[in-house]
Amino acid sequence: MQSEINQLKTTVDESQKILVIQAENPDGDSLGSALALEQILGEMNKDVVLFCPVNIPNYLRYIDGWDRVTQDFPDNFDMAIIVDASTKSVLERAVTGNKGAKLSQKPVFIIDHHDIGPDLDFQTHNIIDPTAVAASQVAYHVTRQLGWQLDKVSGTAITAAIMSDSLGLVSRKTSAETIKIVADLVENCEVSLADIDDARRDVGKKTRKTLAYKGRLLERIDYLLDNRLAIITIPYEEITEYSDQYNPSQLVLEELRSVEGIDIAIAFKTYPDRITGKLRAFSRAGEFCHEVASEFGGGGHPFAAGFKIFDGNYDQTKAKVIEAIRKRLDKSGSSDYS
Repeated sequence: MQSEINQLKTTVDESQKILVIQAENPDGDSLGSALALEQILGEMNKDVVLFCPVNIPNYLRYIDGWDRVTQDFPDNFDMAIIVDASTKSVLERAVTGNKGAKLSQKPVFIIDHHDIGPDLDFQTHNIIDPTAVAASQVAYHVTRQLGWQLDKVSGTAITAAIMSDSLGLVSRKTSAETIKIVADLVENCEVSLADIDDARRDVGKKTRKTLAYKGRLLERIDYLLDNRLAIITIPYEEITEYSDQYNPSQLVLEELRSVEGIDIAIAFKTYPDRITGKLRAFSRAGEFCHEVASEFGGGGHPFAAGFKIFDGNYDQTKAKVIEAIRKRLDKSGSSDYS
């Protein structure tokens, strides 16, 4: 990986216009990583374009600079950096067609922490550390190794990204190194954890309409496999009505974390052309989300993963996912909530 980091420095030095790409399912880590790179490279007098094929969801707009992310793919750029993603399953709308043709003619770097190998249709330079809790942790190390400057703006973006993917520094992949990085940014870049959390809570406030919708979602949960699996299905009409206010799946998945006996939960979303699944593990017995997701063309982490299926039958897909989870729960034995 060190040779790829060195190549990144050489390519950045030789480039002027740099494209930073997020996948079509942006989260706090991808957004924070992109914004940090924008600031770091901007201080080096580079022209940086932040691209995402979808609008940044409202719940992520606590990270300052979100409004500089565009859905317009540039005609010209010298190089590209993809953050927090490396597979076609989550990058399809960002790197295929004319976009892919343009990217195939330029140096493309991936900064990521997922342990699924890149499968894009063009060559990439991969800076991937599966032991890191977030892509932003990898970006931090790259920045430090290359002697690039971190300031309050970039440091805040990296910190917000790490806090997002580590669930506030409590996920299992959070390491002493992760905490040291946050401490460094607080001490040397004047980052305020309180300010980040205040902004997140303010943006995350729900309307009365959304709160009422959350209640209806909770009433629709199916509990299966001796109540160890919880499933919620969100139809397209609800996605279009509520997603701009708050991610419907997040409304219910995080609430399920506090329910006794659930090892794993999945939120299905049904679109006209596809079905998506978001898996979350709530005990060690359920930490196989990435394995289930990979069976359906997706990926992620043991405790959080997702997949997307085009032109699939919902009932058949649901049955197959339940069976994949059942097999693993049978092997894992009883729940462990330690």
